[in-house]
Amino acid sequence: MNEKGYSLVVTLLIITIFLLLGLTIMSVAIYQARFTEVRVEDVESLHEATQAIEETIAEMKVRIDDFELSTPGKLDMQLNTLIPDLQQRYGVDIKDVTDDYKINRATLFTRVYLILKPYGSKTVERRVILTNTPSFLKYAIGSTKDVILNGGAYIDGNIYAGGNAYVTNVANYIDNSKKYMEQTSFPTTSKTSVLFVNGSYYSCDHENGARTCYNSHFAPSRPKSGGFFHPGVE
Repeated sequence: MNEKGYSLVVTLLIITIFLLLGLTIMSVAIYQARFTEVRVEDVESLHEATQAIEETIAEMKVRIDDFELSTPGKLDMQLNTLIPDLQQRYGVDIKDVTDDYKINRATLFTRVYLILKPYGSKTVERRVILTNTPSFLKYAIGSTKDVILNGGAYIDGNIYAGGNAYVTNVANYIDNSKKYMEQTSFPTTSKTSVLFVNGSYYSCDHENGARTCYNSHFAPSRPKSGGFFHPGVE
């Protein structure tokens, strides 16, 4: 009789263990399904928010091209009409943060806006700068391709290179239709100058084959990573 009772207890215990194991597996499966569903919805919401901001910026560019930029005050009047229309059409929030950058509204046409679009518990945001000043005027020297700085030059201002930047301590000149190369100092800049480089920047030394660098289209002798640096301190 005791053996039968013991067997019954063991059987019930085994059934309970398998029941709990099954419930655990089912709970994990349900959680994974819900997590996947939430994740998909989150990604879709992020895509929709990003797309709404991109479309807002695209239409803003088109509409502003037709603005009459006679005075900064006139610009504000036109923007005050445009911004609510964009907010309603694309469901975004557009904040004017121009004053945060201490921009004089009375004399300058520059305006700064922050475009926000919530998705779930988070928010996508983009900063947009409106200005009538061409971007290339922000640099003393600039190119969308490579920039070559020969020796002896002094540059007071920022430098932009869309490709690579090359610095040499040689000066090139032509005398009687003949090309010459003379060693000089490396180019110098002011302490506040910054070199922005999308590619890499290189240094070719006259004593280490600067002529070879020129002849081989600047096969660099000292490569450095891209980014930006202060050439006046380099």
